[in-house]
Parts: sequence; structure tokens; C-alpha cells
Amino acid sequence: MDGDERRPGAGGAEAATTVVCLVTVRNRAAALVDDLDAMAEFADAVVALDDGSTDETGLILRAHQLVRLALANRVREHDAGGHECNNRNRLLTAAAELRPQWIISLDQGERIGSSDAMALRRFVTDEALPGCAYGFQRFEMGAGETFDPSFEWAYRLFPFRL
Repeated sequence: MDGDERRPGAGGAEAATTVVCLVTVRNRAAALVDDLDAMAEFADAVVALDDGSTDETGLILRAHQLVRLALANRVREHDAGGHECNNRNRLLTAAAELRPQWIISLDQGERIGSSDAMALRRFVTDEALPGCAYGFQRFEMGAGETFDPSFEWAYRLFPFRL
């Protein structure tokens, strides 16, 4: 039913990874490489879960160099949903192998712009307090470069604890 793939050298004796990005994706093949390349601007590694894709999503995750652990749920034709909590727990459990200092969790299709990614990296390196979780203003993007000016707070960055 569920599976995973680990990159050579994942976990074990290697040094801790500073920032690990967790992401669950389903049928995202068309935009996934761009998503992962954007994550490379702020994350040292990605732990990803292919949540039952029927396209090439799983292959892309397993091939991309930033993805250190690629988990998978069984393929399904319809998006049944309803197991988001289990998916996040699987991602967190798997991320422990990388010994991250920080975890950031993104939803499918969410991106952090280049200037914000650089600021995030500086923040984690120089200012973030290890006992705190951090929230981001999350905006919905429209067509092109437009966005809805209203936002919600999404607490997505937190120190990893075993």
C-alpha cells in the first residue's frame, strides 16, 4: 500500500541537515520540478509524499536531487482525501532520519518567492529561536502576478525535536 525511497546517504552518520521541507503532492507532475527548484532556495533537503498520484509525480520526486526521502501512498483514481494528519505524521517521522534542525511544511503548489526564500534562510541561520514556531502570511495567488490582499497565518516553520 505505502512505500518509500531513500537517497543514498540519507540519515545515519552524516551531519544534521539545517532545514528540511515537508510536502505532500498528488498529480503535480506538470509543475513539480519548478516547485522543488524553488524549495532549493531555502531548504537543504525535501521529504516528500506522493499521495496516490496517477501521473509522473512519483518518478519526479524520486529523481530530483533535493528530495532525500520520497514516500508514497497507493495510487487511486479519485482524491479521497481525509488522511492529511497521517500524511504529516509520516513525513515528520521520516524526516527524523535527516536529523534536521528546522522543519518547514508547505502545501501542494505553495511557493516562497526568491527574495523571501533568502530572507527565510538568513532568519533560520541568524535569528530564529529554537524554542519557537513561526507563522507566515499566506496569500492566495490569482492569474499572473495578482493575489488576494487578505491573508491567513500559517504556522509552518518549527524546530525539530525527537
